[in-house]
Amino acid sequence: MVVSHSDVDGVVSAALIHRISKDVKVIGCYLSSIRALTRSLNLAVNNVLVNGASHLIISDLNIASNNQLQVVKSILSKLTGIGVEVYWFDHHRWFEKYIKELEEIGVYMHIDENLVAAEIIAKYFNINDPYSLKLVELAVDDDRFINENPLSTKWRRVLRWYDWSFRRKAVKALAEGDIWPKWADEAYKAIEEQYNNMLKKIVEELKVVNINEYRTAIIFNVPGKIHPGDIHLELLSRGLEADIYILVYSGGTSFRSKVIDVALLAQKLGGNGHTHSAGAPVKFTSIEEVKNTLSKILPPKH
Repeated sequence: MVVSHSDVDGVVSAALIHRISKDVKVIGCYLSSIRALTRSLNLAVNNVLVNGASHLIISDLNIASNNQLQVVKSILSKLTGIGVEVYWFDHHRWFEKYIKELEEIGVYMHIDENLVAAEIIAKYFNINDPYSLKLVELAVDDDRFINENPLSTKWRRVLRWYDWSFRRKAVKALAEGDIWPKWADEAYKAIEEQYNNMLKKIVEELKVVNINEYRTAIIFNVPGKIHPGDIHLELLSRGLEADIYILVYSGGTSFRSKVIDVALLAQKLGGNGHTHSAGAPVKFTSIEEVKNTLSKILPPKH
């Protein structure tokens, strides 16, 4: 049983698990957002309890709050209590307390901020066949936003744009050895022009303010189908540089920066993430709200 994030790293991670499980049936694969983690785990655990499974593998997902931690512990205890092995592979920022509490109920935790989730999985399971390593490289290129592989941009956009059935189909294709299937290419071409036009329109809504001496770029009402990294790149390509980039979606806010640790910023707002990219379940409605909130939690600028 697999529960994994729905971005490129998460989809590749799920595909790698399928590839090493050729002789063992994977009874289910649930792709999830971080916000939907507890719901996805509930579905997976219920599936295991009904159909039976020896392992549950969770990848590229993290816990954002103590309340969520307690719910997750309650869910996973149903499996660890009956001998099902639960493994968690992730590279997001974690509180040591959360790791320790999950380990105390029998979850095998493998957290490494220096690697992407697909790399952690490949390393742990000693996955080194040429095709699987290409998948790992794809995940690294996307998640670290290196963007040297054109396929990472294409996968990033179609996984963001299309629905859950499309993402599950992607896991199956990657697991079976097709790194860019014809149907994915057709799906990308169908949205390419619209995606780029939406990207340009979004960037035109940019507002720039100074918060505690940080040059802060803010865009409100960002469509969920557009990846925050693509917006960041579009801004940079136009010479629109800032210390902090804030992109407000309907379900929360994305933070990106090369100047401060935005994972720490997001944690103060109930979210989490990485040093240079993070998110929080807060939706700002005005520049004044952004300024009032961030002015209280931003570190001093050196």
